[in-house]
Amino acid sequence: MADAYKILYVNQLPAAAANLYAPASLKAGIIKNITAVNLGANTETVTLYVNGVSAAFQWASFVLSPTGQDGASAEWDSTLSLTNPDFIAGKSTDATVVTVVISGDEVS
Repeated sequence: MADAYKILYVNQLPAAAANLYAPASLKAGIIKNITAVNLGANTETVTLYVNGVSAAFQWASFVLSPTGQDGASAEWDSTLSLTNPDFIAGKSTDATVVTVVISGDEVS
């Protein structure tokens, strides 16, 4: 069994919920850290989902202050295990202003 701790996703969130990370076929993913940073001038609401993109699948939601202010970033440190076909999706109020980095372990 091989595993590799790495960055699983890094990009700016879209305004409509979209898939951020799913383990590859025959692999399991263990998300250990999610960091979100607001690079925009407006307050942003970030919503994360597991295995769907409707309210029933909402996993976390938080508000980020405008860039340069206290609260412009948030960090989650825990454990979320995913196996194929599980996935994590996300969105923010405005597209391309919140950068998200998801890191963890991928096991085959």
